[in-house]
Amino acid sequence: MEIKCRFGELPFKHGEKLYCCSIESQLIRQNSELNFIGDHEPRKTNDDVHGIEFSECTVAKVPAGLTMSFPNLKMLAIKNSRLEKICKDDLIEYKNLEKLICFQNKIEYLPGDLFEGFEHLEWIEFWENKLGIIEPNIFDELDNLKYLDIEGNPDFDKWYSCYPSYNRSTSLEEIKDQICTRFLSNDQKTIKTFLKKVKDPIDMLKIFSEKSHNFAMKSTVLKVTFDILEETVESSKAEKLEMQIQFQQQIEEMNRKLKTGLMGNIKNFINDETTKDFKVQVDEKEFNVHKFLLAARSPVLAETFKNNPEVENLNLIDISVDIFEQILNFIYTDELPDENTNFLHLFASAGKLKIEELKNFAATMLLEQITSENSFDIFKLSNKYNHNELRIKAFNKIRSKYPKIKFNVNWEDDPEKVEVIVEKFRKKEEAIKKLEDEIQMIEEDFENELTSFN
Repeated sequence: MEIKCRFGELPFKHGEKLYCCSIESQLIRQNSELNFIGDHEPRKTNDDVHGIEFSECTVAKVPAGLTMSFPNLKMLAIKNSRLEKICKDDLIEYKNLEKLICFQNKIEYLPGDLFEGFEHLEWIEFWENKLGIIEPNIFDELDNLKYLDIEGNPDFDKWYSCYPSYNRSTSLEEIKDQICTRFLSNDQKTIKTFLKKVKDPIDMLKIFSEKSHNFAMKSTVLKVTFDILEETVESSKAEKLEMQIQFQQQIEEMNRKLKTGLMGNIKNFINDETTKDFKVQVDEKEFNVHKFLLAARSPVLAETFKNNPEVENLNLIDISVDIFEQILNFIYTDELPDENTNFLHLFASAGKLKIEELKNFAATMLLEQITSENSFDIFKLSNKYNHNELRIKAFNKIRSKYPKIKFNVNWEDDPEKVEVIVEKFRKKEEAIKKLEDEIQMIEEDFENELTSFN
């Protein structure tokens, strides 16, 4: 298959230049031998090509055999080219790569073994794909990694750089934490399937336990741990017992913290009407509560009580009775709401009261419930109450709903601007549709009139 290309130096982000082969707007067929047609710069040959770049092409799979034409490749870039998946076998011939760039594609999943054996890889870009799952051990063997960008994906919003000029980047550990935490929100089957592939599932389970930030995650890890231990023949009985005890202790410790609070067993206070000293009015219903407990769980209420110590009641607006009942139950018992809760309202109310754990739980549930219909409401609230992961996923859902609008990434922080632009776009589309309907009616009248004359 003949591929038209350009040869020349391409500047890189931190000042480096690479002599590259660039291909634009072409269909790259799978399993085809590629013959590159283009003129080299003076005194340059295929041996001097250190990078190859596919831009705005149709690339269903990472092209094979590129090193046959360009034996000294250091960079492989597939940009905005509809690439849907990438796996270890796709990269097996590119072990000497220093840079892998696959941004603005449709990749949903990155396997943990993707970069096994890549000793020289130092630059990775997967921003603005559709990544929902990244297996947690994927970057463990990349000792020379200097730049990593997975921003703008539905479930990932971070990037890392060791270069001083990139002063807004996060640490590599923060990215790994986000990947691990997001992975642990999957079901037990997904986690177990992954663990069966890794070299040391026991060590990985220990890491999972450390990264589990809430009871649901720890429970999932505990269940998977016991399953893995039962199936792992290689581990000694002593090691299995040690792991079981370790995880059980962690769960028991967490339960202890849930059951004990500022004054021992707080759960008992929820039904203790004699010691309740404050009233909260929500719509038409009045709640008797413990002022100290509300202050301990909500910084907003704590500030209100501090500034108005003589006040004995409070009227909460913009919070429904059923949502406030869920909030009170969490404040007293640390029990999370069930799946039938309106998590959009819960997120807004917990955000308003700055009850962070409850807000983050609601956000986690909303991540799985974003639709074209509710994406804008979620986008506005996630901006208002500062939840990046939810904000990015909602913004991307809005972008996919209106593909004709060229959204600017800076609009992620500006829901008012997005609302204005979307509304103007909708009015424009409605006006166009109205004109088209009128034109169709005129044409039909004309045809009918013409027929009557004949």
